[in-house]
Amino acid sequence: MNVNDIVEVDGCHDFLSEELMVPNAKNVDAGRLNLFCSHLLQSVVLKTPEKPIIFSNFENKVGKYNSSLIKLDDEFIVKNIISKNKYVKSYILVNEQNKKVHIIERQEGENLTEQYGYLRNNSILDNKKVNNKILKDEILSSDTSYDNSGNLMYGVNLKICWLPYDNLTFEDAMVISESAVEKLKYFYVEEVEIPINNNDILLNLYGDLNTYIPFPVVGEYTSGEVLVARRRIDFASILYDFNIKNLIDINHETDTVYYGSGKVIDADIFYNSSLEELESAEYNESLVELAEKNKFYYLNVVKTIEDFKYNGYTLSDDAAFFYKKFKNLTNPDIKFRSDNNKEFSNVILKLKLLKENKPTKSSKLTNRYGGKGVISKIVPDYLMPISEDGTRAEMCLNPLGIMNRMNLAQIIEVYLTYILRKAIKHAKTLENGNDIKYLFGIINEINPDQYEHLIDWYESLNKKNKEVFIKEILDTERLYLLQPPFHDNISFNRLVEIVKSHPEFSPEKAYIHKDIIMGLIDIIDKDAELKQNINENILIEKPLIISDMYMLVLKHTPKSKFTARSTSFLNLKNMPSKSKAYKFKKEFYSNTPIRLGEQEVINLMMVSPKATKKLLNQYSNCESDRKILAETLLTENVFNINNVEIDGNAKSLTQTMLNSMLNAIGLSIEVKK
Repeated sequence: MNVNDIVEVDGCHDFLSEELMVPNAKNVDAGRLNLFCSHLLQSVVLKTPEKPIIFSNFENKVGKYNSSLIKLDDEFIVKNIISKNKYVKSYILVNEQNKKVHIIERQEGENLTEQYGYLRNNSILDNKKVNNKILKDEILSSDTSYDNSGNLMYGVNLKICWLPYDNLTFEDAMVISESAVEKLKYFYVEEVEIPINNNDILLNLYGDLNTYIPFPVVGEYTSGEVLVARRRIDFASILYDFNIKNLIDINHETDTVYYGSGKVIDADIFYNSSLEELESAEYNESLVELAEKNKFYYLNVVKTIEDFKYNGYTLSDDAAFFYKKFKNLTNPDIKFRSDNNKEFSNVILKLKLLKENKPTKSSKLTNRYGGKGVISKIVPDYLMPISEDGTRAEMCLNPLGIMNRMNLAQIIEVYLTYILRKAIKHAKTLENGNDIKYLFGIINEINPDQYEHLIDWYESLNKKNKEVFIKEILDTERLYLLQPPFHDNISFNRLVEIVKSHPEFSPEKAYIHKDIIMGLIDIIDKDAELKQNINENILIEKPLIISDMYMLVLKHTPKSKFTARSTSFLNLKNMPSKSKAYKFKKEFYSNTPIRLGEQEVINLMMVSPKATKKLLNQYSNCESDRKILAETLLTENVFNINNVEIDGNAKSLTQTMLNSMLNAIGLSIEVKK
């Protein structure tokens, strides 16, 4: 299927689904292919993503749906730049010919879902000054997932191999190098709302005895994981609680703590009282200063737009939106409401945080074929396998994962990138002129259609651009190859034929550090002197292919999976209650309990229905039995536990509640053991 053969349909996407992003999709198990659709939605936006070396030609089709892209459909002149803070600015643009005003509000980062977001690429917009011209369709700002041609980039090309690695690549486990983890960095962008009532005071967490600073200003970093702490006035202990020395320390029993970490990239304040009332309250200096600064920004933008309107200019949709928004924010007659649609009496402080992250042990990665895995260990680069030509693996995967998942396409991708890389190395040994002919010949053997388009484009270049093109391929050792999703792509048998017909593609010897074989990884990591003295590699018995595969990072982190709670915390239905405090940044981690899922229960029922029933009853229905179960699991050797004694006299609260309801209508339940 060629991307140009798709018929445009009004109101519809002109690409079919996520499956079209998968090269050679016909060689992927259907279930795993559908799993990739979910994975793509769960992937995070990387700091420096790359174009896939093996592409499907549909990466470009989705570019037009990039909602983060900022570009204009006409030429404009920058008339004014109004700053809210270090990172947020309004660019006032004017088209004199059409008498039209447009506004672009610069943001440093955007939140997508939960705490995940992305850092905006504002380099072009930041270089624009007053009276500069902005061209039609000039890309001014975007997220990092798209290049200037609109190609979607959502992963990185990592050099992988399939190899048992010190018992760390069983099942879904994967070993990854430290340098590979650096390539997979991404961002959290969190928006934290802190409601402050009339009888609340923010603690002095960022100041000292002489300076009162309750929260970090824009451009500064948070103090560890604590963002803000709020203390409510209690007249019984007011002299102690609001002593200047005690306002620096958090009382975790009575104070409300809001958690969040990173750099503050924006700050908003919403209040229904007047600025004079805010100023009259003690310890509100920082809130008043933020309110005045933001109000000045909003009024400045509104006044500038009204001046243009007075002179006969019309507003673009974006200009009309920001004009109305900023005018409402400064209108004293408009009352703000909280998330539950209730009008609040004092202040809501809203801080936006940006934090750089990278995968850790237990983070989840995947390829484009539903090959999800979990990082079992991050090791120094020198402990990863290396081929005879010096290519160092960045990730080791379970060899059985290919057969278990029926994902032949991932082998094809790795072998194709291997062929391209070896072909470029061979081309470097050829004389000028023969190198590009040789590379084009390899492309022709793999994909004749791509060869025809490529040779036509290459011949249209002048001599200088041809030289630049060749130099870039040889320097980066990277040549991109088209493999459509379902049709017109290489077969596995054809791939074998190409490898056999080119001696330069023969698999090479590979080596691995002897510590892996000897099981000394942990010892070496902890002993710096030993690490320096041991530099021996040993030969891997069979030739090993080490080459690139496109990898994504998923929104599954160890921290997000961690929970903690009391064994006796139940709701009225006698079940563990779910808390929203973690969601609103009032807790450092979730206290929602991990419960047995449907699939786990089904698997346990197949082994022992009686034991499963007993386990569920102990955990779900009886508080005393749940405490016994938790204490036994935490204090005994779980591999030697044959039975957990239960309290035979304990009554199920579920049974008690049911009996109470039945007694009201004259019925009862008699329990016989």
